[in-house]
Amino acid sequence: MSDVTIDVWYGEKQSLLYVAQRWMNILGRISPIDEVETLAYRLNESEPKQISWGADLRRLAGRGDFNIELDAQALSVGDNPIDIIVEMNNGKTHTKTLIIQKQKTTPQLPFAVQWDRHQSILDIGQVTDGRWRIGNSQVWVEESGYDRAIALGDIQWANYQVTVPITIYGFSASGTNPMSGGYGVGMALYWQGHVDWEVDEYSADQPRFGYEPIGGMAWYGWDKEYGFQLRLEGHDASSTLALDVKGFQADFGETFYLKFSVQNQPESSNYYKLKAWSATATEPDTWNAVAYGSEGELSHGSVLLLAHHTVCSFGDVLIESTADERLSNELV
Repeated sequence: MSDVTIDVWYGEKQSLLYVAQRWMNILGRISPIDEVETLAYRLNESEPKQISWGADLRRLAGRGDFNIELDAQALSVGDNPIDIIVEMNNGKTHTKTLIIQKQKTTPQLPFAVQWDRHQSILDIGQVTDGRWRIGNSQVWVEESGYDRAIALGDIQWANYQVTVPITIYGFSASGTNPMSGGYGVGMALYWQGHVDWEVDEYSADQPRFGYEPIGGMAWYGWDKEYGFQLRLEGHDASSTLALDVKGFQADFGETFYLKFSVQNQPESSNYYKLKAWSATATEPDTWNAVAYGSEGELSHGSVLLLAHHTVCSFGDVLIESTADERLSNELV
């Protein structure tokens, strides 16, 4: 019988610097898993809570992957010890202890993310899913899969725009699975965290996999309905608010900029604007897509960088306030 390795991806001392969503996600992988009976965690000496391990067709992309969801508000300021406990089917137990250090800070706009200034992604954001690494002024997807994501900013933010360079290198065959529907990259605005949806045959019992409601989503990718296209999605991340009127396309290895803006409207839906352009070109004055949102959208939240079954990188991020901007709909 082999001993189990508990690999915690972002280290044994992790920071929760900003509250970008409801949860603090602890990500990792156990291996081998053939003789694992249960997987659990214990926070601050509380009773252990059992969790699931992969693979499934959603958030637990790899064999042995786990994703612990800690309520960010329930964590104490300072050090929070957490034990990850693996029980084998012969009764033997393996435990790894790590520390979650919560700091009481609130980020302000404008907010600039310069990846190479940080040793860890957790020094500037929250990884909700997947293995990522920092290098060459970018953050890279190390293992592609379903909704690999990083949350930036504060859950209470409203009225802002995000500018980020993106480079796509390829897509994963897993994007053709029944729950994925394609491949793509982009970002969601007014992200607050995953929510409970009814468990189905495609997912484990945990973690939560509900990704709506949000505010809106800027998306460049492929699906059966649109092929490759840039589009502006609504709060349920499956209803299209507006399609790109310019016909933007990016080749593999070609860096392009994505800018996505939201403004809350009194007694009305949020107003969204989206543009994309090659990194070798000047930013255009006009937008590729503009639209009002729809009933049920959120009115505040953080930024979620998203890579869905896509091998890609995101460059340095700039988030700026739009609170004082006038409404505009300058399309091509």
